[in-house]
Amino acid sequence: MSALLIVAALLLCAVPAALVLVYVAYPQRGEELPARFQWLGTALASGRDRLPMLTEEDGDRVVASRR
Repeated sequence: MSALLIVAALLLCAVPAALVLVYVAYPQRGEELPARFQWLGTALASGRDRLPMLTEEDGDRVVASRR
């Protein structure tokens, strides 16, 4: 039972890490994933479009408020 729990915990950590790696390697740089994984690139790109983006002005406001 404990070995199964360890494997599940490792998968729970490894899968999101792999998705981040794929995202940084391809869609973040504006490149397409290989044809086999086109669906994953589309899903990652649409997720990126849905999330709020911080601009440089947002960062400047945060720094100014800390002074």
